[in-house]
Amino acid sequence: MANQYKCDMCGVPATVHITKIIDGKKIVVHLCQHCAEKNSMSIAPEFPQDILPKIKEIEDEFFAKTGTEDAHAASCPVCGTPLSSIEKTSRFHCPNCYKAFPEKAKELVMQMQGGSLKHTGKVPPQMEAKVDLSKKMNDIKTELDRAVQQERYEDAAVLRDKLKVISK
Repeated sequence: MANQYKCDMCGVPATVHITKIIDGKKIVVHLCQHCAEKNSMSIAPEFPQDILPKIKEIEDEFFAKTGTEDAHAASCPVCGTPLSSIEKTSRFHCPNCYKAFPEKAKELVMQMQGGSLKHTGKVPPQMEAKVDLSKKMNDIKTELDRAVQQERYEDAAVLRDKLKVISK
């Protein structure tokens, strides 16, 4: 499976993952090898004695970039589920939880879908035809937009007609 985490500092695939719990709040920092070395962190079995101050520096820089530190104390405004519960169970409790915690939703989807933000799993049998049709329509719409942008109006007309037929 491909690496599903990106470095919180630079965005390349992360190879060092640090989890820290402060006052009951779980904080996870993902770093690439370069950023971990730049911050004097080793992935050797023995951690340097001064690792906690280094982790704090990285967390502060990460939170300054993302502004997510306060989100750990937040709850869903509709169902009241705290973020800490979602982190423990990896389950959202209502559709509004996804809107209340978009970064956590993204992280969980990537974990479940092997690093992808798109659904790559199975579809219930009764929904396969609908999902296939929806995908086909989206593909045609994308091609139609491309044809219009490239001023291939005859191709665009054919694609438009296909969409009309499929949508009926």
